[in-house]
Amino acid sequence: MPPQPPEILRATRQLPLYLIGAILFSFAFSSCERKETETSFGIDTTQSYSQLDTLERAINEILMSIPQGSKVEVIDSFFENKKHIPFTRERHLAYRAAHYLRDERFLKAMADLDTLINITERNPYAQKIYAEALFNKADIYILLGKYSYAYEHYNKAGEVAIKTKNACISSMFNYRIAMVFYKQEFYSNAITYFVRAKRDYLACDSTFIPRFRVQEIYDNIGLCYFKQKKYDSAQIYYDSTLAYIDNMPNPTELTNDMLNSARAVVYVNQAHSLLHLGDTAKALSKFELGISPVSKMREKIFTAGALLRMSEVYAALKQLDKAEAAISEAEELQQQTGVASIKHDLYKARWKISLLNNDKDQALKYAKVYWELKDSLIKEEKEMQANSINLFMQAFEFNERESELVEEGKNREQRLLLSVIIAIVAFIATMISLFSWMKSRKQNRQLLLLNEQIADQSKTIKQTYEDLKLLDQTKDRIMGIVAHDLRNPISAIYSMATLLNEQAKERKDEEEIQMTNLVRTACEGSLELIQEIMMVADLQHNKGFVKKERVRINEFVDSTVKLIRFKSAEKRQTIQMILPEKEQEIMMGPDKMRRVLSNLLVNAIKFSKDGSNILVKSEIQNGHWIVSVKDQGIGIPDLMKSQIFETFTKAKRAGTSGEKPFGLGLSIVKQIVEAHGGKIWFESEEGLGSTFFVQLPVE
Repeated sequence: MPPQPPEILRATRQLPLYLIGAILFSFAFSSCERKETETSFGIDTTQSYSQLDTLERAINEILMSIPQGSKVEVIDSFFENKKHIPFTRERHLAYRAAHYLRDERFLKAMADLDTLINITERNPYAQKIYAEALFNKADIYILLGKYSYAYEHYNKAGEVAIKTKNACISSMFNYRIAMVFYKQEFYSNAITYFVRAKRDYLACDSTFIPRFRVQEIYDNIGLCYFKQKKYDSAQIYYDSTLAYIDNMPNPTELTNDMLNSARAVVYVNQAHSLLHLGDTAKALSKFELGISPVSKMREKIFTAGALLRMSEVYAALKQLDKAEAAISEAEELQQQTGVASIKHDLYKARWKISLLNNDKDQALKYAKVYWELKDSLIKEEKEMQANSINLFMQAFEFNERESELVEEGKNREQRLLLSVIIAIVAFIATMISLFSWMKSRKQNRQLLLLNEQIADQSKTIKQTYEDLKLLDQTKDRIMGIVAHDLRNPISAIYSMATLLNEQAKERKDEEEIQMTNLVRTACEGSLELIQEIMMVADLQHNKGFVKKERVRINEFVDSTVKLIRFKSAEKRQTIQMILPEKEQEIMMGPDKMRRVLSNLLVNAIKFSKDGSNILVKSEIQNGHWIVSVKDQGIGIPDLMKSQIFETFTKAKRAGTSGEKPFGLGLSIVKQIVEAHGGKIWFESEEGLGSTFFVQLPVE
């Protein structure tokens, strides 16, 4: 029996219906069944009308009528005129990033999001914007397949949700996690988080946009059942979505168009399910409902794809006139958008129809154009690959230069250390001479000379110490600058390599897939190393200083483990917790200590086999808080135990799934713990696992 709709969905049929609808929250996970809207990654270009003044509503309606590729320039022109457009810089960046994402200009979107994060992170009144920017950046990483970076940004945004107890931010978090599960094909888990997201959206506020998104969640649950081949259950949710939309108010022409676009999406999704259920006639009627004037105006690419699918159904039924009519409509929409992939599919469809009409000459003509378009796309992809290789070589040269700078810094340190040793030896020799002089009054003049020498040597030592201190600071600054400057070009290389990899997978070009995977792997390693180097430099710069606040330890441990569970899910591992029955607060730097616990958990996941268990235990003993992480992993050999906390240690090994180590993580952990006045130690036996302990004073 197909699962029934959740209780909260059935309740809406008995209670007064609120404003409910759907704007696609993130195109990173959008599939062919789902439409694009004027909202990308949580940055709304159609915000709540209760929050927009007349001027902003006018801007939104103007943007709706402008082709997507030209919207960024129009947005910049709006916000440059500050005399008449009194909007903040944050709103400007949010608007622009949203449309960069719609244009798939990921590097420019990332640049705007980085700026938005920097200017809102420490502003207590802009935490929602800060969280949205983190979510959006994580969405791009998910789209590029870089899950570790995505989880890091999701974790930060989740911390904001926990700290602020903001239902709107929580709804974004649960929605993103649902989409991650959907992307990984864990559809049952995705349904659970979609339900949580709906609950939080309803608690967010009663304006149009949050309520409008709820219908999208119902439709997405239907898609989850569709992916599980539970087509009857999918139909139940599609019907509920339409009922939900029908009970929403449409106070303006803009919102009325949005509701009609949402209906069109659901009709097409219903048509796909009906085809699998064998009801072709009803499926065609749903396709016709979905291909409406509104959808043709607002969702041209989506509608063109639906028309081509409908033409295939007509062709299978030998209704060739209707099939050709559907193809003609799709061709008209393609000419309006100029999307090459749709044009490619159009010629393929006309090729098949010509064969069915026994028009071999026309079929040959369409086949020729089809293959020419395909060859053109392949040529463009090869050119992009060549550009990617050039960027990779530039990054490689940067790495070589960085190594030279680091080696030069080490040589300078050694020379300065030698100077200090020589100065100390000279000082000791002077003291011995002074002692001898005191035994004889006849050496008074020599004593005065030695006193002058001592003063000179003391001055030299002081100057040498200051030079050494300055050099150490310079080294840290160089490391930070080099790492920061390398991050953007390497990220760009990684993004382009990922796009090339996805295109190669579509063409099933194994050689190109292998080459782009090599580029991606090199970039991933470089980016992770850069992140670790920047953390080391930051700790050295702020050595001994930690901004502390009162933290509830049970809540701290629980939230940290929840934020890292997604990584353990990739290896089907289970994380268990043992927490004190009584909650207690201690003073700590929550962000830095969260890095400590997260690093220990990630190491446990990395060095444990698939399906194993990890235990996190928190307790109070003798005025100290002790938290431990125990795994069933590969353990630590005796020869490496004395080296694992060293910076750039040689005691590093690959994880059980080939994860690459850099030898910085535990060094960073030790520095953070000691800066809190605590200590860290471990117990390990090779082949049986390891347990790491962290101890901090309660007071």
